[in-house]
Amino acid sequence: MTIFADYSFMFIIGLLFSLNNYDYIKRSESIFRNKIFITALVFQTLFCMPLSIYCYIVYPDWCWMYWVDASTIPIWITVIAYLFYYVFSITGFMVGFLAERKKRGLAIYVLFIAFIYFLVFQIITSDRLFHIGTIEQYNSGTIPHIITLPIWFLIIFLGISIIFIILIIILFKLGKDLDVPWGELDQARLDKKKKAVSLIKAGHDLKASILSSLDYWDGREYIKELLEERNNTVIIKPNFAGGGKDKVGTQTSAEVLSVVIDIIREISPKSNIKVVESDNIFWRLTVLLKNSKYEKLLTDKKVEFLNLTKGEKVLYDFGGRMGEELISKILLEPHVLVDVPVAKTHAWYRMSGAIKNLFGLPPAHHKLLRYHAKGFGDMKGQIFTDIYRSFTPDLVILDGTISCEGNGPYGKPKKTDFIMTSDDALSTDIILARIMGFHEKQIPYLNILYKEGLKCEITLLGEPIDSIKPDHWKKAKKYGLLLNLIKIWAENIKIKISKKKS
Repeated sequence: MTIFADYSFMFIIGLLFSLNNYDYIKRSESIFRNKIFITALVFQTLFCMPLSIYCYIVYPDWCWMYWVDASTIPIWITVIAYLFYYVFSITGFMVGFLAERKKRGLAIYVLFIAFIYFLVFQIITSDRLFHIGTIEQYNSGTIPHIITLPIWFLIIFLGISIIFIILIIILFKLGKDLDVPWGELDQARLDKKKKAVSLIKAGHDLKASILSSLDYWDGREYIKELLEERNNTVIIKPNFAGGGKDKVGTQTSAEVLSVVIDIIREISPKSNIKVVESDNIFWRLTVLLKNSKYEKLLTDKKVEFLNLTKGEKVLYDFGGRMGEELISKILLEPHVLVDVPVAKTHAWYRMSGAIKNLFGLPPAHHKLLRYHAKGFGDMKGQIFTDIYRSFTPDLVILDGTISCEGNGPYGKPKKTDFIMTSDDALSTDIILARIMGFHEKQIPYLNILYKEGLKCEITLLGEPIDSIKPDHWKKAKKYGLLLNLIKIWAENIKIKISKKKS
């Protein structure tokens, strides 16, 4: 715990507090008069400062990194040096907040640069950092390495470990405070939905199957009325960001999307249809769609496609953990939102269905760092609920013709031959979970809602679940995320190599 290394560490601490709680700070209308800033100062005072001061009392020369003789330093300079710990942490806090206010996601890059600087500083000064003793020992070359001082090494190791553990606990707790629980207003909005889910076997005539599913709950008439209210504008959100170009089962099938477009045009010949999607963590849509069956489909159907990662965006407050983010302006104009997901297992959230598909509406392609990091890590999918509240689908047509099993969302195709339609994404996901062999409370983002008081009495129409449910639906493994990372990176490298060759 040397003074100069601690300065950069304190900067990072302050940056972490403001970065992960930007929305809370902004809502408090003051950078400093809020519990996030106060918590950061209390954490530094109670956990960081005592260890640093203790190190100075025992090895003052080491704390100055042998650049100066501690015995020649007046006490008032030492006091000022330790007060600068607060200067650096407050500066980090301000930089994190101001960077996010200038451009959402910018503070992550600042954090990355600060962390790299911290590591480089430690590498360059490693002989001073990891050799502990007096300035005379350092100058004479007889200074011991920290490993040869077991008790001191244990004190430093335990002290730093406790600081990190407490920091993580605090940041997780502050992140949880951002969440808006399922409340009476949410329940009232849900209760206005039909909550009818029509489940049918998909026959050879896919169009007839989807129409049959809609007719179980008067879906055609329902959509017709909505289109008349909203200027006949339709936004269709399929899942294009799957496991790679034309990877069956990981993306909404082109056949289902084609039929959905035809059905909407039949219901409302004047309909203005836009198909939308955004880049995801691993894929750019330009790579996925170029020369794909989807590109041909959209051209043949003369349907406008919008990459939400591009184009005009405006700030929009989702509320909750998601907070204020940029969103495509088109989503704020009157429209009917049609959610067309594919049934997939998921290596982290266990299942990807109608609600998870809405994650393609926010535009950032670095979704892991931009959105999943909300509140120091959205482990259970709280942001999905925030998106669902803000952009609730009017119609869900779930593609279960060829689904995904195993280490989804980039798993293997599974022929399941079913279609689900509903006016509610939440109800659709509950039924999908049961078809996949889960209890709905095993799906993290659904389980949270049930704990918060969700009541969802679903009217299941068409086929019973048991007649659709496969004998076995292979689930994702715990290490599935790592396998996905390796596979997708390998696929991206192959595409880049093939581009260079061509």
